[in-house]
Amino acid sequence: MGIYAIKVEASGFKTQERTGVILNVSDDLRINIKLEVGSTSETVEVRADAAAVELGTPASATTIEGRQLTELSLAARNYEQLMALMPGVAPNAYDGLYVGNTAPGGATNTIPFSVNGARNSSNNWTVDGADNVDRGSNQTLQTYPSVDAIQQFKVERSLYTADAGRAGGGQINVVTKGGTSQFHGGVYEFFRNDI
Repeated sequence: MGIYAIKVEASGFKTQERTGVILNVSDDLRINIKLEVGSTSETVEVRADAAAVELGTPASATTIEGRQLTELSLAARNYEQLMALMPGVAPNAYDGLYVGNTAPGGATNTIPFSVNGARNSSNNWTVDGADNVDRGSNQTLQTYPSVDAIQQFKVERSLYTADAGRAGGGQINVVTKGGTSQFHGGVYEFFRNDI
């Protein structure tokens, strides 16, 4: 995940460069490069400034970047709340989303989202490529990364590719940020005036 540059060189052809190529989580990006006959000292440079249409996969998906996660006002600071923003996703009637396997009343804390009419137990949740769903009920998440630790959050809703996995509902992929060698932190506050 990130912004990349691609350079293709072959003997007897002009060098081709593509810059500004954006690769997101779970993307299967195809870059078609046509080499023109000429000297390798001649270079053709294409800048990818315009938004690209994903033609490499038929999947219907939405990607939310880490910065968007931290700037949205999420009352419970739970990334699951963003599922309700996706087309084709219907949340069941819940007052709030809780962190952990058990809700405050003692019941099982189930995932309340139906993707394109599938059951809420038909979704596949992963964090950094690892399974994140309780295999007993397929309705409880095992880990809840902080919204400050999430690099990207992607929801694939239909027409999955073969690598999507075991579920017929949504494919929810979370990728966490990589570490650095410098200390840093963050502070947040949600203020609600009851007057």
